Amino acid sequence: MLYTKHNISDLDLSKYTRFVTIGCSFTRWRWPTWADCLAQEMPNAKHINLARGGAGNTYINSMLNIVSREHNFGPETLVGIMWSTISREDRFIVENPKSNEIFGTSSGWYTPGNIMGINDPNLFIRTDALEPSHYLVRDLALISSANSYLRTAKFDTLNACSLDMDSQISVQHGHTNRYGDKTLKMMSDHIRLYKDLDDDFVGYMITNGEPWPEGHTYPLEDNPNHNDYHPRSTDYVKYLESWGIPLSDSTKSFAQKATNDICEITDPEWQTYWPWNDMPPGDERIFLKDLF
Repeated sequence: MLYTKHNISDLDLSKYTRFVTIGCSFTRWRWPTWADCLAQEMPNAKHINLARGGAGNTYINSMLNIVSREHNFGPETLVGIMWSTISREDRFIVENPKSNEIFGTSSGWYTPGNIMGINDPNLFIRTDALEPSHYLVRDLALISSANSYLRTAKFDTLNACSLDMDSQISVQHGHTNRYGDKTLKMMSDHIRLYKDLDDDFVGYMITNGEPWPEGHTYPLEDNPNHNDYHPRSTDYVKYLESWGIPLSDSTKSFAQKATNDICEITDPEWQTYWPWNDMPPGDERIFLKDLF
């Protein structure tokens, strides 16, 4: 069953014994996200969060296929997906002696995040030569193909997307200011071609140009007032409820405590002992067998 905005009221969280989530930093970050909050509503289900900071839709689609095949997901499993923003390049690396020098890792997934406007000479692709519309064409096709697979899968899926495509284009254009009228028209026309994807999601975090939620400000070693743009845990609770998923008071308290804890941080080295991490353990292993 693919749970969307049209049938989300039928979702019964009590029947699952495994909850697997995949996405980018909006799904796994330095504090509880929508995935961690929803897992609070499923005390009898093991939560396996495979999301990675910086991950794009290539990573999400790849991990969805790999782990669902390797672990033969059935009706006991709920998969939660929040598709990421476009203009991201993911690479899987195995025993490449040069890759640690170039990518900072010699084994596992390399997920640098949005690469538009980055001028890193070590990056595997020249960002000044990128065609922005390529990422829209690629990612809409990836999501559409994945949704076709999910409609007939043996397991259930809760399907969401971080930003609707119109908002994604606005954000990308605001960051790079490199889209001409011809490109913008082509991208708008392509979005219309995939307009039916709106019916495949329970919802978005941001749509129709809505304002971005307030983030956290916390100290780092090189910046005493680092502004983090990721939504707070309490905002993720609001998203879940706006998608039609009622949450208990205990889950809301869980999110509120996490938000309060971040606001009280004063130690610039807090991440060295903090319980939340934006990368899954054992991610150098293709099938993450140690997590299941």
